[in-house]
Amino acid sequence: MLGIVLLAVAYPASTRLQTDQSVQSLFGKDDPTLRQYQALKTWFGNDEILVLMYRDEALPSDSGMRRSEQLTRQLKSLDGVTAVLSPWVLNGAAEGMGAVALPFGIGETDENPLPRLMRPDDPVGSGLNEIFSGYTHSVDFSHAAVVAMIDQLDLPKRLTRSARLLSSGKANRASPMSR
Repeated sequence: MLGIVLLAVAYPASTRLQTDQSVQSLFGKDDPTLRQYQALKTWFGNDEILVLMYRDEALPSDSGMRRSEQLTRQLKSLDGVTAVLSPWVLNGAAEGMGAVALPFGIGETDENPLPRLMRPDDPVGSGLNEIFSGYTHSVDFSHAAVVAMIDQLDLPKRLTRSARLLSSGKANRASPMSR
C-alpha cells in the first residue's frame, strides 16, 4: 500500500524530469577531457563527432592497419556518418602522397613493413603522425580511434541505431536506418 502511495506522489513530478545527455554534462567546465573533446570538435569543423577508441598493440603492422580499415569501413557504412578519420585513412593518405609512380614498374620497392604513418623517416607520414597523434592514435601507437563526423539530423535516433549495429557486428550490412 505504501508503494502505491509513493508512486502516486512521485509520478507527477517524474513526468516533468528532464535529462541532459550531452558530453558536456558528463564533465566539469574545466575538465581536461572536456577541453580535449571541444578542441576535437573545433578541429573537425564543429560537427557532432563520435570517437570509437580501442587498444591495438599491433597497430603499427599490416594486421593493425587491417583492423583500423575494418572499423573505419563499418562506421562509414552507417547512415548519418558523413566522414571518418582513422589511422588507416591517414596511412592511405601518406602512401598516396609519398608514392612515386614510374612506368613499367621501374623504381624501388618498399620493403619496410611499418605503415608509412608510423615511419619517422617518411616526411609525409611523420607529418601526418605529428598532426593527428592524440586524435586518431596514441603517441606510442598502442591505441587507435576512428573519428566519425555525424549528420545532426535525428542524431539521437541515428546514434542509438548505429550503436546497436556496431555492437551486433552487423554494421557492414545494409543499414536499417532508412526504414
